[in-house]
Formats: sequence, C-alpha cells, structure tokens
Amino acid sequence: MKEVEQLIDILSKLPGVEVTGHILDNNFDTIKSKWGGPLILLHIDEKDTDGLFFLTRCLDKRYFEHGHQWRIELSCSDSLYSNGDRPINYQVFRPLIGIESEETLKKEYNDLIDNMVYHFNHDNFMSGYRLDREKFEDSRLHWTGEAWSRKEKLNDLGI
Repeated sequence: MKEVEQLIDILSKLPGVEVTGHILDNNFDTIKSKWGGPLILLHIDEKDTDGLFFLTRCLDKRYFEHGHQWRIELSCSDSLYSNGDRPINYQVFRPLIGIESEETLKKEYNDLIDNMVYHFNHDNFMSGYRLDREKFEDSRLHWTGEAWSRKEKLNDLGI
C-alpha cells in the first residue's frame, strides 16, 4: 500500500522522530481484530522535538479533518534509550469503531500526508513556531504528488 510507505517514510524523516514499529502494512482485518486500529510506534529524541510538535499539530482536530479520531499516546518503560533519553514511548493510534474499511484508512493516511505537506509549505506556521525547513528537508514534504508517483514508478522498475 503506497499510502503506508509514504506515511512511514515521511514520519521517519521528521526531525527527532524515529519510527520504531508500525502495523499499518498488516491486512485490515488483522489491524481491526488484533490491534483495534492503526498503530505507529515512535521514539522522540529529547534534544529535538520539532518533528513531534509538527506531527502533533498536523494530527490536531482543528487542522486535520480526521483529527478527532487520531491521537498520540504516551507510555513509559523501564530502560533508557541507548542515547540516554528517558524511556518514553509514543504511539500514534487511530481506534476503529466498527464502521471503517480499508479504503477509509487509505483516505485518512493520504489526508494526513496532504496535511503535513500543507503545514510544511505554510510560511506563517513554519516561521511562527521557528521550525527550520532545512531540518525537514529529508522528509520529502516538499515533494508533489507527481514526485511521489515518479518515485513509485522508479521503484517498480527496480531503479
């Protein structure tokens, strides 16, 4: 599912964000029955929380039409990360209530990507919160839909 690949690729390249796991590429029935909804596990570097702030803003219900259904949850483990960060684990979660389909989730993944691209290109947002676009350069949020399509076609050709 290209939506999953794009979303995970973008999230893993936000400043200070490390995707440590996800279940988005499992089949819909497994996600629904075993996990109760899409789940993305993150570690956030304590020294660079710009990516976490950016993601939180993009998931906020005021700025994301599905934001009332998505949330970021925290949990704590007992072992420090290898870089010395406290053992705080972040989970992006979207509980399913029973009426959703795989198409619903694909649409929401695409809408979240579109919302992140919008925020990245929103000058007042980026400058107002002192978010340095250069730190986000690897995230490919500046790519257009055409660029994503081109990447997918090249991948299909093995290039």
